[in-house]
Amino acid sequence: MSEIGKFIKEIRLENNMNITQLAEQSGVSRPYLSQIESGKRNPSNDLLFKLSKALDISYALLLEKTGDKDQAEAMRNSESAYNNLIKRIVEIQENDSIGEFIRAIRLALNYSIDDVAKTTELPTSTLKSIEANNKNRIDKETLYRISIHYENDLLNIFSALLQVAGIMEYPDHSYIDLLYDKSNHIQEAEKLEEILIQNRFRNKSFIELLQEKSIEDNTFQIENVLSNKSEVYFEDQILTEEEKNSIYRFIKYILIEDN
Repeated sequence: MSEIGKFIKEIRLENNMNITQLAEQSGVSRPYLSQIESGKRNPSNDLLFKLSKALDISYALLLEKTGDKDQAEAMRNSESAYNNLIKRIVEIQENDSIGEFIRAIRLALNYSIDDVAKTTELPTSTLKSIEANNKNRIDKETLYRISIHYENDLLNIFSALLQVAGIMEYPDHSYIDLLYDKSNHIQEAEKLEEILIQNRFRNKSFIELLQEKSIEDNTFQIENVLSNKSEVYFEDQILTEEEKNSIYRFIKYILIEDN
């Protein structure tokens, strides 16, 4: 048994997980995972990253166990810098309001309001009003635009903004947990934006299908879109029924239910 395979198995057992559970949570097939643990296969770095999330351990630690000490050190430095960024955001915040959260993110990353305005195509006056909490309610589209500006700097920024704004809830996880990527629920949201924008069902986009309305009840036909007859793809892989159900719940909450 290789060191990395042995280590993965040890951590899995410490977490009281059987190999099937780890396979499901990491998106790795059970036979392939079994070969990794037995030392017959070496995991790719992409696979190691998925396993680190499922096992809730450092990606850098898994890299080190493979013998790639240089990359492990580089990843540790990256993780440390990211952790310091999150701490900086928390330190800057004066309260838990959505406006203050957005302001703290901008200051922690050294962006000006004009920088954000340019990316989001939102008026500077609107952004200033948001940060001052002078807007009674910030709609989801505005939050999405703001998230686009920071998506290369922060993990799950859109989910965190939705949480702080009270639009979306991740039970048992704070918005800081979201930024640290501590929740399995986050993995659902990570796929959604790209699926909504890029996915194709036969010759119709996902959005076009969502917008097909029933003559009787004039509602989105999500059940039809995500039925067993519809093959939903993400990065050339067919989504499982569980993944489609997760998407269904998210879309129903975000796009249909208006708080």
